[in-house]
Parts: sequence; C-alpha cells; structure tokens
Amino acid sequence: LTCVSGGKMGLLRKLWTNSLIGALIVLVVCALTVPFFLVFIGVFLFDATIVIGARLVYGKKKGGTRWSTKTTFQRRIQTFVVFIWLFQGIACLILFGFTTIVWPVALAVLLWTFLDPAPRRGGRPLKWVRYLPTFKYMRDFFPSELVMDKGANFNNKKNYLFVMHPHSAIMPFGWVVSYLSEANGWSKKTNGLDPRLITLPANFKIPFYHDLLLALGFADSGKSSILKILNSGPGKCACLVVGGAEEAVYSRPGYNDLVLDCRKGFVKVALEAGADLVPVYGFQENNVFDNLVADAKSHSLIARFERWHKRTFGFLVPLINGRGFFEYTWGILPRRVHVVDVVGKPIHVPKMEKPDQESIDRIHAEYKAALIDLYDRYKDVYDKNRKSPLKLVK
Repeated sequence: LTCVSGGKMGLLRKLWTNSLIGALIVLVVCALTVPFFLVFIGVFLFDATIVIGARLVYGKKKGGTRWSTKTTFQRRIQTFVVFIWLFQGIACLILFGFTTIVWPVALAVLLWTFLDPAPRRGGRPLKWVRYLPTFKYMRDFFPSELVMDKGANFNNKKNYLFVMHPHSAIMPFGWVVSYLSEANGWSKKTNGLDPRLITLPANFKIPFYHDLLLALGFADSGKSSILKILNSGPGKCACLVVGGAEEAVYSRPGYNDLVLDCRKGFVKVALEAGADLVPVYGFQENNVFDNLVADAKSHSLIARFERWHKRTFGFLVPLINGRGFFEYTWGILPRRVHVVDVVGKPIHVPKMEKPDQESIDRIHAEYKAALIDLYDRYKDVYDKNRKSPLKLVK
C-alpha cells in the first residue's frame, strides 16, 4: 500500500516479478528430484564400471581403489551437493524430456528459453539464492577460500571487471563458491559489489537450466552483455574467465599454464566501460581433476578430437579423471583440494569510447605483469607442490 500511495509502482512490480520467478525456481528444483535421482543412478553405475574396468585392465595392484568407508555423514552431504552442481544441466534436460508428453508446455518452455532477453541484458539474479546453505557444503567440500591481497580495496561507487585464472578442466570451483554466494564473505570483502558471472551463451539454451543460471547470477559472455553490466550503475562487477575452453585443455595437476597473450578483448571492454581490472588467481584449481591427455599439443586421437570439438562447438570438456562417490581413485567428481582464490589490487583503467591498439596493449601488459607478480608472491604459500611455475602458453 505504501508503494502504491507513494506512486512507486516500479518497486511493487519488481517485488511481484521476483516473487513469481522465485516460486518458479522452487517448482523447478522440486521437479528436478526425479531427474537428479536418475542421473545419480547413472553416475553411480558409471563409477562402479570404471572401478571394475581399472581392476581388469591394470590388475589389483595398479587398479586398486581407495574406498571412502569411514567418511562422516557431513562429508557425504558435501559430495552430493557438488554432484548436484555438476549435473544440474543434464537433470534439466531430462526434466524437459518429461514435459514433451504435453507438447504445449514443452513449446512454451522452449520459446521462453530462446526468447528471454535477460542473459544478454546482464542477467536476472535473485539475491536470496546467494545465501543458500548448499554453497557452504560446497565450500567445505574442497575447501574453498577467498583471500584479498594487500591493497585490494574496492569502492562501491565504481565498477570492476574481475579476471579469473585458470579455467580448470571443467570450471573454476572457487569462482563458483566465492562469487555466486556469500559462503566466503564476498560482500564483506568487496565492500558490497554486485557480481555477475560470465558464461557461454550455449548454457542458456538448455530449458530450465536457463532460469537456474540467471537466478544464480550468470550472464551471457557477449560483449554487449558485459558492457550492459558494467554500465548499469555503480558497484557492479563482471567476473570473467578469459582463458576459456582453450585454457581447459592445458589443465593438469601441478601445472599453471595460461592462455592470456592472445586474449586482449577483455581489456578493450574495460576501456570502453571505464571499469578497473582486477586480477584473480585460483591456486590449486588445476589439481581438482587429472587431464588424461598429458600434452594439449599432442597428435593423439583424443587430443585431435578435443581440438576439433573446440573449433566446431566453441567449447569442450577434456577427458578427465577425478574421484567417485564412495572411492577416491576413479570417477568424474572433483577431488577434495584446498582451492584458494587470491584477489589482486585493482588496475585503474580510463574510459575511452574508441580504444586504440596502443592503449589496449599498454593496459594488457600492465595487467599481465600484475598477475605474474600476484602469483609469484603467493605460490610458496598456496602452491607448494607445483611441478611448473606460471607459464603463458598462448
């Protein structure tokens, strides 16, 4: 009534819209119970098949499996939460398959998924999602930590472009926990910045998954979408993993290979928006999975297939090995590794309507030097067992 009497119909409409979207998300999550159960059974059977196959191929000694027989119930919950996060896209596809029984519903869902402009307009996050307890279980699984470097102070009257390294084999898990939620104290440590995580447009083409990603705080990786975020008001920040799928191919335990020299588009976007660049390095991200292709530049059949898939579809999932539900040796779940995201000092970027190449190269060189310095100062603290230092492969 106060909103109406004061003429603030926009606020009332926003509250009503958020309530409807929130109710839709709850219904979708409830409806996902059956698909998640089916996916769980499939992953469990796949897990068991891998273990049996390893025994048959390598023998009992090399194929021996370390079983998690004495794990607490709390750790089981943590593992299940990470499983849900990894396979929620597949579960949404299964749920959409059920809706095809009633084709008008399936058609309506498809139209909404493909015509909804929210991903290209900076997203549509629901604030209460950031406080879900599931993120704390995910944080404690690894565990994940968010560390602010000396001088990493943020002004909520300015906008920032957070640039994350490395991509990891699937996704940077510390990026998910620290930026999408308050599990690691994001708002307190960044002075209340409002983040949007940037992901591929293809992820928004999956029915139901589309709305889950938007509620979580994801947005389209297109240039116009990022500029929309950075120009939508003070205190906004876009969080980008610039290495992308190409960097995922180089992900191996103990190595820190980055794709950065050939990536300068993020600098141009920062100049056009006048947003300061923030280097972020995720220590131990590459240790979460084993990459079964030892050399990304090899001419093996698997390596060539991965490169073809990347060229054709714009993304890829490397052939990996992690852990299973009830054992630690084989599987497609991530390993428990202490993941630490270190946030560096912001680099001032002036606003330019039409950035010239000289300015782009200068800011890029400054950013690269700041990132290398950030890694070198923390590598002996959070990356003691490294096999190779930071290396720019492209």
